[in-house]
Amino acid sequence: MASNPELHPLTYLGVDDQGISDGKYSGERNSKSPWFWITIGIVSVVVIGATVGGSIGGTIAVRNKSCRTANISSVSTLPTQTVTQIQRLPSSSPIPANCPTVNGTVYNSLYTNGNQTFQMFCGKSNPGTVLASGFFYTFEDCIELCSSFNYWNNAGKCISVDYIVSDTRPTNCWAHNEIDSENDNAESVTALLVVS
Repeated sequence: MASNPELHPLTYLGVDDQGISDGKYSGERNSKSPWFWITIGIVSVVVIGATVGGSIGGTIAVRNKSCRTANISSVSTLPTQTVTQIQRLPSSSPIPANCPTVNGTVYNSLYTNGNQTFQMFCGKSNPGTVLASGFFYTFEDCIELCSSFNYWNNAGKCISVDYIVSDTRPTNCWAHNEIDSENDNAESVTALLVVS
């Protein structure tokens, strides 16, 4: 059935040779539905809002960023021990042992509630079988490696540590379960377990 252009404001544009219409009308607007434009508008508002909000939030976070330092004064850790002050290290370099002042003095391990005592010697090293090693910023932390090994490991006993502050990563501290010999080494500080 043919369409009458006078009765319809939209007229079919084409019918193929088999009588099938291509579905287009003359006068038809070639545009998207109103829902398409509403969706585009909402997505645009969300993207712009997220960009502005992220920028403002990032700026505020950068302005309010402050360096947190660990400063603890007179905190009682155990009934018999008091930490007087813990400060952030001023650099990323290990701190040398206080030689010759610490030479021959003892250090009571904090790790095992003072049940392990080490005697410290400057300018000495005690090479032996290495149980554990690591990189530490203080000689005392190196001693705690040995003490913690004794606490957690029943199979072996750490009896000494060597600490060489000038060595670089990955290690400047070695924990030993035996001593092969005692050597003079100006750069080394050693500690021997004397009470366990």
